[in-house]
Amino acid sequence: MKKYLFLLFAGIAGLISCGDDDKPSLPELNKLTKVTCYKNNSLSPEFVLDITYTSEGQIAYMTENNTEKKQFLYAGNTILVAGLSAEDVTSTEYTLSNKTIVRKKVSDKNSYKGNEIYVRDDYKYGYRNGNLVQTSWTALIPKSDGKYETKQYNEAELYTWENGNAVRFTEYTREMVYEYGTGNIRPLNFPFRVIASFTPTGMEQFTPLNLQYGTLNKNLPSRAYWYNVPDTSVKQAEYTYSFSMIGDYITGMTIMEQIYSVDGKAGETNTYSYTFEYAV
Repeated sequence: MKKYLFLLFAGIAGLISCGDDDKPSLPELNKLTKVTCYKNNSLSPEFVLDITYTSEGQIAYMTENNTEKKQFLYAGNTILVAGLSAEDVTSTEYTLSNKTIVRKKVSDKNSYKGNEIYVRDDYKYGYRNGNLVQTSWTALIPKSDGKYETKQYNEAELYTWENGNAVRFTEYTREMVYEYGTGNIRPLNFPFRVIASFTPTGMEQFTPLNLQYGTLNKNLPSRAYWYNVPDTSVKQAEYTYSFSMIGDYITGMTIMEQIYSVDGKAGETNTYSYTFEYAV
């Protein structure tokens, strides 16, 4: 009898030991492969974004609306993104440090010199504790005499963070405020990012490239609105968010857009419905 009791306690001890030493690990969530958006229940999508990955898990291609295909090429600490059609002459080069994007250069064709490509926009990103807090922007503008005009904006974009979330985007005299629900934790494979836009309904806020802009939000947004400074009490537009989930995956999202009638302009209400698909 004592022998059986010893074996029983030994087995329990072994289970406890395994629980301490071999904590179960959660499987990595599959990657986002497609985003589809419909506006105001239209039968035709507002946009469709398809994402293809390499066998190493890096982005290989992004295709917008089934036509605009862009290829991602990797070399050291740079990512070059270029269109595959002859008409698409623009390209974007990202510079990374510790897998985080610190610079973005957009090249384009000089409209006055058909055989000359120049860096149209040069963005530099500043981080604090892993959070994107500032963007500087240098714009190069071609002139008819063959020269270029340079414009420098040291604080083109400012981001304020609280409790692990970007709560404010500021661009000179305009501010976009974001609010978050305490229970809506952002899944690690959902690349939502507060972007430099006062119409945050496009595909840029969901591209997997966002995962390389430092630490993303802890929570999902519930509401956003923007105003002109110093008239902070007069909202120009408001956005409310709702999400659908299956398990740990966000499969759908709805953004209700309310553009207010301000300064004589007409107001309007729009609904954006999104679906998200993932690798099998």
